[in-house]
Amino acid sequence: MDIVHGKPIDVTKLKKPVLSGLEDHLNKIVSITNYLAESESPIEQSSCYICGSPDATPLAEIHGFTYVKCSQCSHVYTSHRYTEEAIKRFYQQDQYWSEITYANRETCFYRREHVARPKVEFVEKYLPRDKGIWIDVGSGIGDLVSVLTEKGWQAIGLEISETSVRFAQEVFQVSLVPQTFEEFCSAHPDMMGAVDVISFIGLIEHVVNPMEHLALAHRMLKQSGVVLIQVPNANSVATMVQAVFPENVFRHMSPVEHIMVFTQQSLITAVELAGFKPLALWFHGLDIYELLNNVILVNNRVEDSELYRTIHENMNELQLVFDRQELSDRIICVARVLK
Repeated sequence: MDIVHGKPIDVTKLKKPVLSGLEDHLNKIVSITNYLAESESPIEQSSCYICGSPDATPLAEIHGFTYVKCSQCSHVYTSHRYTEEAIKRFYQQDQYWSEITYANRETCFYRREHVARPKVEFVEKYLPRDKGIWIDVGSGIGDLVSVLTEKGWQAIGLEISETSVRFAQEVFQVSLVPQTFEEFCSAHPDMMGAVDVISFIGLIEHVVNPMEHLALAHRMLKQSGVVLIQVPNANSVATMVQAVFPENVFRHMSPVEHIMVFTQQSLITAVELAGFKPLALWFHGLDIYELLNNVILVNNRVEDSELYRTIHENMNELQLVFDRQELSDRIICVARVLK
């Protein structure tokens, strides 16, 4: 299995809307969490999403939710969560989350070239030269689908956020399908066994049935088909930071959006149980960004200091140290259908 570490990024271009109002963004996420707590009733998650074990130990308390770690496969998840219907309602209707993170005209083209394109090129190393069908599940603003279309793929993007679907059409001229993966597969039985690539980028940590998603992907893919999975890494510096500053969490282990986070062990376990052979892992993330944000939130004098400028100027080099130790807050896995 290939292991890759690191990816340079300019967070001032990628995260400009957040950085321009860090405390306001945190307050908005807290208000969304409080709103959901008042309008929806969390239910208990009594067993691991990946291996099914009921044994888990507490890991962190964040915004009223307890993250626990599975004693068997090391998967990390919230001990309580909202129902699948509640989660779907939230992502269909919430505008703020989509607009501040993805559907933003100031950052979307930088994201397309420096986030979406490298992922496509990473996967293409493990594929034949012929371009076939690629389904991107949870497409967000359609930046990945835009890159795929440009490269000659028959790209299909699935996205249930109404804000993101509109943005994709207006900005990238990409028509996304407003369906969940299950809904799309049910509507297209003729595509079973006909798809070349399925990507779950920042998706399966949101859903209540990740193993069903992977099993369905296995049935949709050709015998030589490949799945791309990007998940948050529980064994990361960002996790350590958020365990120390739980009141400041607005990404990574945010229980409104990430009802689970993976370890390398639980990701490989999930992939293999679903009938795939892992081909490559790519570790990179925004842990230095996470650390710096928390320092700023604790002491607002940091933002105009020599400390801030020095960390920012060396952010990619500092992040690479964590990436090489596989302590970055993101893992990307490429895996092929087992014959």
